[in-house]
Parts: sequence; C-alpha cells; structure tokens
Amino acid sequence: MYLGEIKIVDLTNSDWDREKSDPGRGEYAFTGKKVYVDGEAYRTTARRPAWFFCWIRYDSRDGFKDVRDHQIKWKYSYVTPDDPYWPEGLPPDVNGRYVYGDVVLMKCPLIEELRKRELARQMSEGMAMSSYQKFENTVDEAGAGLSPGDEHYIDQLSKELLSG
Repeated sequence: MYLGEIKIVDLTNSDWDREKSDPGRGEYAFTGKKVYVDGEAYRTTARRPAWFFCWIRYDSRDGFKDVRDHQIKWKYSYVTPDDPYWPEGLPPDVNGRYVYGDVVLMKCPLIEELRKRELARQMSEGMAMSSYQKFENTVDEAGAGLSPGDEHYIDQLSKELLSG
C-alpha cells in the first residue's frame, strides 16, 4: 500500500458498529455507508470536517522537528483513536498515533490551513513582483529604461523564447 492510497474515513458520517469495532486496534465494523474525508459525500449531503488532514514527516533523529514546527506554527495535532477519523487500514501505534513509515497523520483547524495558503500566495506574488522590480532596475542601470506598457512586449518576447 502506498501513502496516497490511504483514505481517511469520517466516522461521524459513516455507519459503523461500535460494539464490534475496536478503535484502539484500528479495527472497525461498518454496517452501511462509509464516508471518506474529501470524498463524494461532501459535495452532496455531508458537511466537510472543520479539519485539514496531512501526513507530516515523523523522524526521531531530528527530534521530530517537522512535527513540532507544524504544532507551533499552524496548530497541528495528532489524529488519535479518540478522534472521529480513521486512516483506513492503519492501526494506531503504542502512543495512539497513526504512523505510516516515516510520516504521522496530523490535523489542524481548516481555517489555519486556509490562512497558511493565503500567506503562501501573498509571498509568491510578492516574490514575482520583487523579481520584476529587480529586472526593471537592471534594465535601468543598463540605460534601457522601460516605459509604461512595455510589460506586454516583455511577456510576448518571453513566450516566444520559451516556445522555441
């Protein structure tokens, strides 16, 4: 099994038998529908969880640095058998965490993930503007200053150069 093949089951919206299931061992008995996080049900009937799920590098050799960074910066926490979510096919480890190879399943509030993405978008746009400003300064220093509207010609020239 590959990491990308592991689907996360939303136990809140799924039909499962609590008496026949053993969450501590990662064993669930489903009696009806099984709803996956990011599955089709969220497009039609169910509400999306207020969590964003992510596999984070889990390496004791670096003191679990990646995990700590995510916990501190973006409010990530471990997904455990106490949560109504289960990575299908995985039992929790002795610490109650879902570990697969060198990664661990974690969750953060969905709003934090959206803020993180917005920050990344703003930084990306800022870097693009910074690069363009640097290019303009280089052109000015060479004595070939750009006039307003020259951006169109630069875009056209770069497309022609890239197309071969």
